[in-house]
Amino acid sequence: MTSFVTHNKYQAQNVVWPAHTFINRTELRKQIIGFLDINPEGVRNCDVGKAIGYQDTRQWFSYGILEGLIHDNKVEKKSINGKTLYFSVN
Repeated sequence: MTSFVTHNKYQAQNVVWPAHTFINRTELRKQIIGFLDINPEGVRNCDVGKAIGYQDTRQWFSYGILEGLIHDNKVEKKSINGKTLYFSVN
């Protein structure tokens, strides 16, 4: 089924927002660190994308979270055998 919009009725002030965010940032970060903890050999960015159930073609979402965790000294990134792997910092 294809629908055609003849007139865009979107108005930013009319967006109905949920009472709470869909994904709690703190909980998501804890889950990723837990995922890294149970994989001490390291994981790739795409593995994190699969684990959180969100994958885009370039893995920007999981990459952004991992880089934030690196900035907070919770995760470290190493290049091993030509692959970039992420590890939790204990």
